[in-house]
Amino acid sequence: MTVVADTARWGKYEDYVPVRGERMGAREREHARAQQHAAEEYIRRTAAGGGSTAEEPARLAEIRDRGDLTEAEYQRAEEKLLG
Repeated sequence: MTVVADTARWGKYEDYVPVRGERMGAREREHARAQQHAAEEYIRRTAAGGGSTAEEPARLAEIRDRGDLTEAEYQRAEEKLLG
């Protein structure tokens, strides 16, 4: 994403100013990978029958609170758990 710079205000600066740095994109990709990994891990644990059903809502809430599940994903998973 770029923004046109106000040349009167910025004087000697060029026409475009980069807004999004390379590291920001790398952090976003890493966060997306972590979210995907957490969701896949939860699915594996659930499919394998690990843990009691009573513990699952707490695990789901923990994953949601970390930001690895959206509220909509959390609601769908909780509905499936509670039947």
